[in-house]
Amino acid sequence: MNVNDVFPSKYLRASDLQGKSIKVKIARIEREKMGEDTKPVLYFDGKQKGMALNKSNAMMIAAVYSPETDGWIGKEIKLYAGKVNFNGQMVDSLKVEVIPPSDGPDDELPPF
Repeated sequence: MNVNDVFPSKYLRASDLQGKSIKVKIARIEREKMGEDTKPVLYFDGKQKGMALNKSNAMMIAAVYSPETDGWIGKEIKLYAGKVNFNGQMVDSLKVEVIPPSDGPDDELPPF
């Protein structure tokens, strides 16, 4: 029995990626109550679960796409699992890699 199957989550977890990285397109961002806090949650085209953003992931996206989350809709990011220190323990966490927009042919490497 897998404990993740016994206790399913409304939100995406690192274990949901099964060791893979995936490219997703941001469909919408909503603020949702989680315990005492309210956090931004990203939802993606073609995916059911949303990803609750921590400050590090939010700032990573904002650094490339803008601090205004309305500008993130339609943008692509890559999700992967990484280790973070949480209360003195190394635990799996969702991480984002921002896929910068392409400016076209100038981004291609010249032949060597």
